[in-house]
Amino acid sequence: MDLFSAGKTPVKPFLKWAGGKGQLIKEIEQYYPFNNGITKYIEPFVGGGAVLFDILNNYKLQEVIISDINAELINTYLVIRDNIDGLTRLLFKMQNEFLPMDIDSRKAYYMAKRKKFNILKTTKPRQIEFARLGIDHTVMSKRKLRRLVEEGRVSGWDDPRMPTLCGLRRRGYTPQSIRNFCERIGVAKSANVVEYGFLEHCLREDLNETAERVMAVLHPVKLTITNYPEGRTETVTVENNPIDPA
Repeated sequence: MDLFSAGKTPVKPFLKWAGGKGQLIKEIEQYYPFNNGITKYIEPFVGGGAVLFDILNNYKLQEVIISDINAELINTYLVIRDNIDGLTRLLFKMQNEFLPMDIDSRKAYYMAKRKKFNILKTTKPRQIEFARLGIDHTVMSKRKLRRLVEEGRVSGWDDPRMPTLCGLRRRGYTPQSIRNFCERIGVAKSANVVEYGFLEHCLREDLNETAERVMAVLHPVKLTITNYPEGRTETVTVENNPIDPA
């Protein structure tokens, strides 16, 4: 369906979520960045789609990406697009079954349909909590680190003294050394503190395998060899890395 052709009825969401954005469209529209020539729209989940359909009805987009993993919702949109007549007949059939019922029968009818189709309601959510990472002699609390930044005691979140990823990067830590550190300490459910020296050890290990080595004589001293033939030269090859000679 061409949403941009004249005479077409604007598309609206078929679902209405509690707390949805349908009533707030007028307020949300003022924050649309499309006056800057943006032609691509990305939404993590479509939900009822109030904002998405409002944008599609009013702007000519070249690409729309919906990163939704709700298979039931996506399937519903596909049925509306590809088999609207069959869906309409099914809804009329359910309407004719539902309306003649009394209150108790309607409730039982609804619960039976819900149990049959809404399988997500039968699964209980599982929550697992893990302990925070602690490094000795290091402030790891984001609240306290933020205070240091706001009070100007450090130059920013990427200050080399900060235990942040961008701070560690400026200090010379490689991405692989940080990954190795995280893999080795693992994840625990009880509070634990890791020695800072172990983080440095992971960095030394990574640099030992990847850092280029250069040999040079900074302060040469003149040396005369009396028992070596004059004009003769020799070339000696030294491996760059003892772990990886190549």
